[in-house]
Amino acid sequence: MSKFREHLSLTLPPGHLDLPVEQSKFSPASTIDPSPRYSESMRNPFHPLSPKDVEAGTPHLSLASSLSPNPTTQVLSADALQCISQYTLNAPSSPSSYPCSSCLPALQGVPSSFMSNSANAQDAQTINNAVQFCSLRAVYETANAQGQTTLGNGSWSQNLNFCTWTGVTCDTSGRVSSLALTYPGVPATLPNEIGALSDLQVLTVVGGNTIPAGSLPESFVNLTAMTTLHLESTAITALPDTLFSSPGLTNISTLALLRNSDMGTSLPTSITELTGLHSLLVNSQVLSPSPLSTIVNSSTLAASLQTLDLTSTSLTGTIPTSISSFKNLTQLLLSSNNLTGTVPAMPSTLKVLQLGENSALTGTFACSVNTLQTCSVAGTNVSVAGCGVCQNATTSS
Repeated sequence: MSKFREHLSLTLPPGHLDLPVEQSKFSPASTIDPSPRYSESMRNPFHPLSPKDVEAGTPHLSLASSLSPNPTTQVLSADALQCISQYTLNAPSSPSSYPCSSCLPALQGVPSSFMSNSANAQDAQTINNAVQFCSLRAVYETANAQGQTTLGNGSWSQNLNFCTWTGVTCDTSGRVSSLALTYPGVPATLPNEIGALSDLQVLTVVGGNTIPAGSLPESFVNLTAMTTLHLESTAITALPDTLFSSPGLTNISTLALLRNSDMGTSLPTSITELTGLHSLLVNSQVLSPSPLSTIVNSSTLAASLQTLDLTSTSLTGTIPTSISSFKNLTQLLLSSNNLTGTVPAMPSTLKVLQLGENSALTGTFACSVNTLQTCSVAGTNVSVAGCGVCQNATTSS
């Protein structure tokens, strides 16, 4: 017989069958009060056993693990538990009454160890949904009356199914991956809660020139999954200089800053730290001093940049000769600026070259780029040689 069976066996000696035997306290048929003599060790699992109970060297059976509290109640605060319950039971019928102001910080404070534990998958999904709902609802609540009407017509804040709201795209796991806001359906300012969209990859905001306004919220640096940032026709002020430094938005591959009148005259210097930046587009914004040399002399950008568009940004000075080192550059758009000097040799990969409306550009551009498909030097004093695709150019033999 195994030791396990021996330890759990109970043998009553002959002639002692009339000993009082305690029935389970959970049995409705129990009528005999427990006898301290025979049940003390049962009621107290940590009551020391006599040497007769176990063989020498055999450890006692520990019940500590079965007495520990539920892992959920161990990890989650009372506030977090309440927020989960409210989101599940009350919010579906009344989305606007969900207490985002208190629940968002409570749910953001849930430890990552809890969120990553597969045993907590259902609660973790509810937490993620509530956090994203509150983040997006803040965008709605920050909009003016016209903006709220527009967003409301797109289901914003009308239900919990935020993946179906106009402009919101989710991935297969229900995480918001893309957000597109177009005037008049834009917030007056970008709310701090937007930083809770930790899986957001694409953010596009096309404003109404005066809104959204103000600075980016401090939480914006938490959007580390973002690969595309498109801000157009807004009154957003200057971007933080370290926005694209670690641990900020280091994964940006497309940066478009178009017609943002209040964004200032400089670009964040951390742009040159973006190792995966493929497209840099800045239009209709006065940049002074000219950032062209800083951008073109960056070895990091030389290795990655495919499109450089600095149209109508008041660029001055010459086009650096180091532009030829941009081995992946396919589009260079520098029209409507104040560039001077001659046009240097271009990368062999270039397909589109726009230099028009730079009246002080001079000299002869030797078109040795076989891949060039579109070229404009209208409004310049540049002549071209062997480049039939260049428009409005003086041909040089």
